[in-house]
Amino acid sequence: MRKNSFYFITHNTFNLIPPVKQIYDALFEEYQIYTVQCEIESLDSVFQKKNNYTINTYENYNELINSSLYHKVRKYIITFLLFIFLIPKNKRKHKRNILYFQDLYPLFLGILFKKKKDYIIYHQFEIITTQNLNRFDNLLLKKIIRKLDKIDLYIFPEENRRNLFIKDYSFSSNVKTLIIPNTNNNFNKVQFNLNEKIIVSHVGSLGNTFHHLEAYLDVIEKLPKNEFEFWFIGFLSENIKNIIESRNLINVKLIGQLKHSMLVDYYFKTDIGIILYNDKSLDTKFCAPNKLYEFWSYGVPVIGDKLPGLESVFLKNIQGVLINMNNQVEFLNAFNGFIVNDFQRKEKLIRFFNKNNKLDVYIKNFKEALI
Repeated sequence: MRKNSFYFITHNTFNLIPPVKQIYDALFEEYQIYTVQCEIESLDSVFQKKNNYTINTYENYNELINSSLYHKVRKYIITFLLFIFLIPKNKRKHKRNILYFQDLYPLFLGILFKKKKDYIIYHQFEIITTQNLNRFDNLLLKKIIRKLDKIDLYIFPEENRRNLFIKDYSFSSNVKTLIIPNTNNNFNKVQFNLNEKIIVSHVGSLGNTFHHLEAYLDVIEKLPKNEFEFWFIGFLSENIKNIIESRNLINVKLIGQLKHSMLVDYYFKTDIGIILYNDKSLDTKFCAPNKLYEFWSYGVPVIGDKLPGLESVFLKNIQGVLINMNNQVEFLNAFNGFIVNDFQRKEKLIRFFNKNNKLDVYIKNFKEALI
């Protein structure tokens, strides 16, 4: 019996979006999967090598975002050619094509070349506004808006983003939408750690000042250095690195960007996770960080700002606390009461995550939407 085909297509990369790997794994047995993306050598690939079509390879993410005009144009051309040759070539092998997109150019091509039995999914990981797009992407967006009914399923990582999209763009009421948080299917048990200090970790990129970084550093200066240690794990821009290093904080470690598979040890050693988003942009106001769910899957409570994107998912005290990060007293008080190796709390949080936040909770609805 012929399988349906499922295409994960981006002219950028899925390697920075761990939930995509877990969606891929959940579909692997049921579909003939093809993947199209750019590879980043310093990061784990989210896909298996079979039927994985690489547009270009970069040493690191910084090289991808700062690639030359030649490489950018080349990406667009290769992506276009794959639509012309790859999908039609495989069409006879499968009953139906399901096309999964995260960015505008491949989505536009998917709509342009859509056949009767094609099923198009748009998964919005980043909010799209005319203000944060270049001229070319703005042009693509205008063309896509005229054909929104060609998209069969819209996926959003949290409710506010779906509401914002529905408010901004008019489309047929019978189009399906789903909420799938940027979560995971990690399976973890509480591990015994011999931390002498309370380890507080920020995991993820810090490439601009749209975060509560300065307020966080002010709090770090006031907390007892013999009781707390603070880790920054992930890509830091030179500007951010200079801001942190200028404080000369002896209990702060800059660990740098790691492959996703290497983060496991750091999660197990972490006592408190920190989310530094503020409400300076729609993406941060309605944030849906995958690192939030990764912390919870390892039993790590999180401190974050009172943002709409976080308030809707912080339901229990065991998950952590949301505060006004501009209020230093609140920020300092958020660290009080944490106990190193609090196994009971970790176990409760892992059980709560498995029941309410695990990706499997949402995958069933996703598969049903594809029928």
